[in-house]
Amino acid sequence: SKLSIFLFNDILLLTKKNKQRLNAIREGGKQTYKFIREIKLYRTSIDKSEENSISLIEREHSDLEFSFLFQFTSSSKHEEFLESLKQAFEFIDSRKVFGIPLKKMMKNNRESGLIPSIVEKTVKELLKRNAHKTEGLLRISGNASTILGFLNTVNQGGPINLNALDVHTISGLFKLFFRKMPEPIMTYDLYEEFLEVTNEPSETKKVQQYRKLIERLPDVSQFTLQHIFSFFSLLASYSEINKMTETNIAIVMTPVLLHSKVNDMLAASRQCTANQ
Repeated sequence: SKLSIFLFNDILLLTKKNKQRLNAIREGGKQTYKFIREIKLYRTSIDKSEENSISLIEREHSDLEFSFLFQFTSSSKHEEFLESLKQAFEFIDSRKVFGIPLKKMMKNNRESGLIPSIVEKTVKELLKRNAHKTEGLLRISGNASTILGFLNTVNQGGPINLNALDVHTISGLFKLFFRKMPEPIMTYDLYEEFLEVTNEPSETKKVQQYRKLIERLPDVSQFTLQHIFSFFSLLASYSEINKMTETNIAIVMTPVLLHSKVNDMLAASRQCTANQ
């Protein structure tokens, strides 16, 4: 059916003209609209854009998504709407923290440091609360609904406020930031080379080779890894209390920081070896 669409910076409103207002309009009144649905663009993507039609997918969460097909009466209206959509998505990306490329995120006007603010703030808050002495930190999951709500709030431009969150939820956000990256921080290109280093018998040479690989990463990735590795080192030094040895930390974090583009059984097996 024919809809009237209103596009704002971060939402799309689907409406219908109120038929009962037609006579009033003829007499000089204003047209009113009946609200049909709101599409939140921060969780929406363009699926297809074909001749005079655009398909959108809105994902409420990993198990629930909605598809919308918009058809236009002319190519000019199609192109105008598509261009407006792209501008809206650019605006949304300019405020996002989770789920966008690291380099692009650091151009965000919310970012002013050498590493992502979400990484700096989560680590700082965990240290402030002595969470490195908490059993199972990084291994124990935080509250899933709280984490999802926080992600949505922050990705819509809301503040990174960790005060009301428990330490496991904060560490869950820390892990989620890296998991949501379109490409892992240690990159797909270097995946094979990082895995090859695990075959090096000499621990000294292994560390040297890892360092050389990390030096090939973009500066922001290097600074970020240095920051979190320092945190992991501190965490491991309290393993008698928190039960998070270097091996346990690697088992939890390696798949988040380094994984292949194709997640098959062979890659998973090799990944397991790298965690040892």
